[in-house]
Amino acid sequence: MVAVVTVLAHIGHWYHVFLYLAPVVLVAGGLWFAGRRLPEEGEDGYDVDGEPLGPDVRPGA
Repeated sequence: MVAVVTVLAHIGHWYHVFLYLAPVVLVAGGLWFAGRRLPEEGEDGYDVDGEPLGPDVRPGA
């Protein structure tokens, strides 16, 4: 019981760290996820005739 009370007593010293890190983690995660969805180097999303490829079709796949 003492350990739980000690942790709860000290959470006030750390809450601002969590408030700062939450949006940083969300933005970093969003950028990471968006970066994984981008085409690879040299892939422009068009086939040989200049027609756009479908959303799930990539050259060389």
